[in-house]
Amino acid sequence: VTDHVVWIMGTGQDTTHNLVVSRDGKMIFTANRGSHTVTAFELTGAPEAYNAWRSTIIPVCRSPQGLDLSPDGKELWVGCRGSNEMAIINAAEKKVSGMFPTQTGQLARVRYTPDGKRVLAADLGKGELSIWDAATHQELKRLKLGSYAEGILILPDGKRALIVVTTDDNVAEAMQILVALGRIYAAQTL
Repeated sequence: VTDHVVWIMGTGQDTTHNLVVSRDGKMIFTANRGSHTVTAFELTGAPEAYNAWRSTIIPVCRSPQGLDLSPDGKELWVGCRGSNEMAIINAAEKKVSGMFPTQTGQLARVRYTPDGKRVLAADLGKGELSIWDAATHQELKRLKLGSYAEGILILPDGKRALIVVTTDDNVAEAMQILVALGRIYAAQTL
């Protein structure tokens, strides 16, 4: 790091919010809440070269906010805060490949488990954590955490997740997310 800005590229969209980067660093996705889109940036040349990044605007749903890329880099799940839906983007094609209702209040954050089998979604409106099967898109469990559940950190072993519960000034811990039989235990507040 040389203490200077290396790259800036606008999205041309409204309320750009949250980023996710592919493991190889060649794709960056960001939600654009005010424009109801996701921007995909793809590295097409040397990172320091002018015009090395190509952007694609992907229409999704109302007020996309939380997003995460699957560990294999193939799917991007996008939590739609304004329409209570989850959009799934095919990362290679940069197109929505599916969408389904979530029965949530306001999806704020979305995180894949390290093995890619589960997706966790924090709900600001209801203060809940919902856990989804990434392959079938079925909800497996919903845990009440308090009010205004937001940030999600999944520990590297995938067995625990920490969720920020903002207005309660708490961090909740969802334990044993990935156990041998796929059982999901209740959350506790730390």
